[in-house]
Amino acid sequence: VYTLPQTDGSANQVLKTDGSGQLAFATPALPTLPHAFCFMDSQYFTSTTTLLEFKPSTANDQSSGVTIDRTNDRFTPTTAGVYLVQAVLHFNHGGSTYTPVVYIYKNGSSFVYASNIINYSGGHYDSLTCQAMISMNGSSDYVDMRGSHNGGGNATMFNNSTFSMFRIGDT
Repeated sequence: VYTLPQTDGSANQVLKTDGSGQLAFATPALPTLPHAFCFMDSQYFTSTTTLLEFKPSTANDQSSGVTIDRTNDRFTPTTAGVYLVQAVLHFNHGGSTYTPVVYIYKNGSSFVYASNIINYSGGHYDSLTCQAMISMNGSSDYVDMRGSHNGGGNATMFNNSTFSMFRIGDT
């Protein structure tokens, strides 16, 4: 029986061996999984499905293994896998009865969307959230966020809206 000194280990360490029977404490390295997160820009969207733009500032971006493409306002992962993709749209509109929609598009086609029926006679603020688990090939597949509504005029997306993706497994 091998006894380790009480002073060798500390919180969050594991016991390891070097293959020859020597034991030691080690701090495990956690893997960095591919992910991306960014804030969206303030912009109008109408009854035409509109590609929603990333905020020009990269100050709060988070990304590893995913390209944040500000030219095309899309995420392109560089590692194949299944990703949890989330679109959060905060907006306002002048009122009436209408249906706002937030979409997640994959490779230029609608993949999933969320909508809500609004019946409000004055201006208001609202939010929509949409998410999906999407298989991505790690090279040419991409996702983007879009919005629309059928209430006439413009709705305004706020710059605290967000778009994110997190790799959660293999394809």
